[in-house]
Amino acid sequence: MSTRRLSSGLRIGTAADDASGLAVRELMRSDVSTLNQGVRNANDAISMIQTADGALEVIDEKLIRMKELAEQAATGTYTSDQRMIISSEFQAMASEIQRIAVATDFNGIKLLDNSLANATGAWGWSNPFTQAAHNGTSLDSTGPAKIHFGTGNSSAEDYYYVGVSNSQVGAILEPNQYDPNSEFQINQYTNNDQRMSDVTGLADGKLLVSWSSNTQDGSANGVVGRLFNSDGTPCADEFIINENHNSDQGNPSVSPLANGGFAVSWQSYDEDGNSWGTYAKVYNATGEIVKPEFLVNTTTTGDQSQPSITGLSNGNIVVAWHSEQDGSSFGVYGQMYTQAGDKVGSEFQMNTTTADFQQDPSVSGLVDGGFVAIWHSNNQDGSSWGVYGQRYNSNGAKIGDEFQVNEFTQNMQRMGYNRNVVGLNDGGFVTTWHSLNQDGSGWGIYGQQYGKDGSRVGGEFRVNDTVVGNQSNPTITNTPTGGFAVTWQSENVDASGYAIMYKAFDSNGVEVSKEQLVDEYEVGDQIEPSIGSLTDGSLVVTWSSNNQDGSGYGVYGRVLRPTFSVDNQQKAQNYLDKLSDAAVRVNANRANLGATQNRLENTISNLQIQAENLQDAESQISDVDVAEEMTNFVKEQILSQAATAMLAQANSIPKMAIQLISGG
Repeated sequence: MSTRRLSSGLRIGTAADDASGLAVRELMRSDVSTLNQGVRNANDAISMIQTADGALEVIDEKLIRMKELAEQAATGTYTSDQRMIISSEFQAMASEIQRIAVATDFNGIKLLDNSLANATGAWGWSNPFTQAAHNGTSLDSTGPAKIHFGTGNSSAEDYYYVGVSNSQVGAILEPNQYDPNSEFQINQYTNNDQRMSDVTGLADGKLLVSWSSNTQDGSANGVVGRLFNSDGTPCADEFIINENHNSDQGNPSVSPLANGGFAVSWQSYDEDGNSWGTYAKVYNATGEIVKPEFLVNTTTTGDQSQPSITGLSNGNIVVAWHSEQDGSSFGVYGQMYTQAGDKVGSEFQMNTTTADFQQDPSVSGLVDGGFVAIWHSNNQDGSSWGVYGQRYNSNGAKIGDEFQVNEFTQNMQRMGYNRNVVGLNDGGFVTTWHSLNQDGSGWGIYGQQYGKDGSRVGGEFRVNDTVVGNQSNPTITNTPTGGFAVTWQSENVDASGYAIMYKAFDSNGVEVSKEQLVDEYEVGDQIEPSIGSLTDGSLVVTWSSNNQDGSGYGVYGRVLRPTFSVDNQQKAQNYLDKLSDAAVRVNANRANLGATQNRLENTISNLQIQAENLQDAESQISDVDVAEEMTNFVKEQILSQAATAMLAQANSIPKMAIQLISGG
């Protein structure tokens, strides 16, 4: 055995040498090898971070040049033609920032286009101001860039996530106008009506549209969905969402989820055994079903309909609907779920006032993981319908009391059929509704912004510029830079019937421009708009258009690209502060990456120390003691030689005796 040990250098060569020692040694060897690979993994992560930081440094340089150009165009000593030349370079810098953001990758992994954002809000894109800036604490959060370095799979000990904020130009710099792409048809099935669309942006930059389609699932209305790229080109064919195809399913509501997936809710007739019920379905980021269709409402007596769904920043989902169960016609109810579609607690009543009707809720997640719901209530404000709301924390507990939204109470203030409240980057939210005769002619669109403490930010404001006729059915979305945008249907603005309008607002609630027409097709009615925002800062609007697809209503959409211009003095002056804000966003991201790199370097040092000490411990168990083994080896050799000599001597005695006898 000593020869084998000395030749191999190992005390334990086989299990028979030391059974328990062999088991311990092999586990230690496995851990040492794993820790060394963990060091390599962490070094790869540092290389990835350095790649991202280098690209952000170039983006920072472009922003500095853009601010220089804005300062140049802001002064009164240049002509309009000269400002156009300045603006051309300004726009070129913006285009280059966008190119860098979408092109920068490490080993095929996109770094700056929101792919590695680890603070995705319910709206589907990374919010730079909720990122853990300057201190590296984003390493403890969840996200797609999982850096694994430990020997097991325990969160705090073996891995963490590296987050890189969305750095596309529309996510760091507020646009001052939008440039529309051509409108596109969304529905493939064109028989009968396709209506009541809802659209949202997703974390991967795509957009999801869902709508009601008549007879497509074989029985009255069904719920259909389709995914599109950010430019409006389809990713795949449309798909039917509802699994029960009996009777009617309609009024879909869609929301992105914090894990990159999405959820859809809708109303279904007679599926729960008693009139309308509310149902939902959860998908992952690749469009695969996570939770098949499930009943949302617990109470099934009477109607439970008009659902609104939102993802929360903590990963949960909230669905709101109105139900005939509060003792006085309709009330508003909610239910929270995990992102896997499992219930969190029981269904809960949202409206405090129960007299008369409370209907048509809209719900949105907030930055802090909580949410806010609004609805319209009949006769509560003293004059027909008014708009009311309630805030909640991330656990679903009420924050404060039910509050009135509309200040103007004459006639009616009602919700549109689609999303009418949305959370903002600063932790606040903004609501919209339509109000009768407040603008002097039929229905008009109004809004109210709130701070993160739930207090009003200014007073209610009118959204529509055109006041002749009716402007109704508003829908709202937020933008990556902290602003918001509203769309609605309006009479008397195009050649025929209703048309779709929109208006965008910056992070201060100031309108980016006057209202703009969305639809290109101006024959018949274009109604029931929905609006969402994408990771690149684009807006996407969808609507129902009558007879455009050849058979009743069809669903159409248009992407509105953010653009950046300093072609007049006022625009240039406005961009001075906006560019400073953009620089803060970029450098907060860089600071966070720097802190993350420092932490990874410390992790590498710790891993190397662990591996070295574990290797030493393994050597104590595994390696041979050369001095001891040499002593044993020499001893065995001496004994062997002595035995050989004795045997040889013993073998020679008979020969000697024979020689003596024979006289030899």
